[in-house]
Amino acid sequence: MADVITTTVRDYDPVVRLVRQPTDHPFGEGPTEDDHRVVGLATLDASRDAGNRWIFPELADEGLEPWPGVRYVCFAGALQPTCGVDVTGFVERGIAFLRARRAYMQGLVPAPSTGAVPVLEQRPAVLG
Repeated sequence: MADVITTTVRDYDPVVRLVRQPTDHPFGEGPTEDDHRVVGLATLDASRDAGNRWIFPELADEGLEPWPGVRYVCFAGALQPTCGVDVTGFVERGIAFLRARRAYMQGLVPAPSTGAVPVLEQRPAVLG
């Protein structure tokens, strides 16, 4: 997985990476799912490793030179956020996306239309 993420970093040369935080569940229900933990940590590692020519040296042969320019890896969904982005105009679109993942979502409680909205509505109050 780290090689795929490193390839993406070298291909797009980002300065900021955004990924869901890898520890706490965004609804405060304990630890997040294992795949989210792995992707979060792999993104953090790959963002650093993308600048190291000795890690995945074969990528240079593919024209993907090291990119040491990632300055920030931002983790979304913290239980105690210190900053945020206004997503007011995108809540319904996000819920529609979650509903389209029906098979996955059937195993989750609360349903995205009932669980995510209160969390999103609480965030501005938490951030001030």
